[in-house]
Amino acid sequence: MQKLFFVAVLCWSVALYARAPGVHEVRFTEVMADSAMGIDWVELANLSNSEVDLKGCRLRAGLVRVKETRLPEIPMAPGRHLLIAGAAFPRECPVKADLVWKGLNLRSSMPEAVELWCPVGRQGRIVDRVLFNLHAAKHQKGASMVFCQGAKQQSGMMPGWVQTSAPAFCSILGADDLGTPGNTGGCPAPDTTPRIHPGDVEITEIMVQPVSGTPEWVELTNTTGSKITLDKCSLRIGTGEQGRGLVLDHIGIGPGEAVVLAGAPGVAKDGGRGREYVLKGLRLVDSKPQTLTLSCKDNVICQAGYDPGQGEVQQGHSICFDYATDPARPSAKCAASSLKPYFSAPNGVNYGTPFDPAPCDQNSLLESEETQARGCSVSFAPGSSAGVWALALFALLVVFFQRKRRNTSIRNP
Repeated sequence: MQKLFFVAVLCWSVALYARAPGVHEVRFTEVMADSAMGIDWVELANLSNSEVDLKGCRLRAGLVRVKETRLPEIPMAPGRHLLIAGAAFPRECPVKADLVWKGLNLRSSMPEAVELWCPVGRQGRIVDRVLFNLHAAKHQKGASMVFCQGAKQQSGMMPGWVQTSAPAFCSILGADDLGTPGNTGGCPAPDTTPRIHPGDVEITEIMVQPVSGTPEWVELTNTTGSKITLDKCSLRIGTGEQGRGLVLDHIGIGPGEAVVLAGAPGVAKDGGRGREYVLKGLRLVDSKPQTLTLSCKDNVICQAGYDPGQGEVQQGHSICFDYATDPARPSAKCAASSLKPYFSAPNGVNYGTPFDPAPCDQNSLLESEETQARGCSVSFAPGSSAGVWALALFALLVVFFQRKRRNTSIRNP
């Protein structure tokens, strides 16, 4: 009798595995949890090499209040996608749901989950689960989430899950739902833009306090021998939570050339020869030390800083950085007095060299004793104590050589 019992259990286990071969390779590939039309849906795909039957499996939705439905007999051929929706799609939509489950209603304002449980083994197991928080992800309404192998993790989503880049598959009364329900695709195109390395672009000049009526600006210089395009980059002004990030997109800089990011048009009367980009929100504080950070795809490319308390900020005069003078210590700043007037207005003159990638010469450099980062330093400006001592030393040397020459002329009449 005992032997018969063990034989029955063995046969039952074998029947379970035979009924759903490869079921452990069924995965969620797309989830709509914030539909503009009000119809949430999930997409399952059979990634195995054999047909799979989901009969007896359970689809669960929710993280706090979990609802589930038992799936009927649904044969899935290898590579097939199964679309399960919370309601039937309107006739105007080109897609049809394979299965309608009215309990599928996902919330976008709080963390949620969907999971697939199948009777595999004695107690069954969760075959796949997707956790997400669209509120934290700042998700676009009407856009589905799609699994893309190797995609960079996005806030509020599991690794590999991203917001779809597919166009609208259905539009009803101005409500657009984006995605590829029942089909492959929807993943963002691979990023083929060349990687920008630290030091490839440098902050070479800053105008913090221009004369009234003219914009503040930041000059960027391409230090490489090839063109660089700033895409998905940001210019952060300030540090910590007080910092403000400004998005930079489609800004091309030729090899060895410089461009200017301005808070408003009109940095120079000639318009910068096509290399002036208006960056709304560009505001430079002239009352406390500030740091400017250029980042591309979460990599810091360069930094620059200034300190009004050190006399570095003067109205109508820009602050220059010369990275090429000493690559090991790119902390040199140009003396403001060496700069040229670039814009004259009735209310004043602005001095600087915008759009000039090499504004400094050896006679106009002021070296800093501290280098905080590449292109970022706190240096001595004209009018500071270091500048005064340097002028005093120069005057003493002139007096010394003049007296020595006079004494020599007296001894040799």
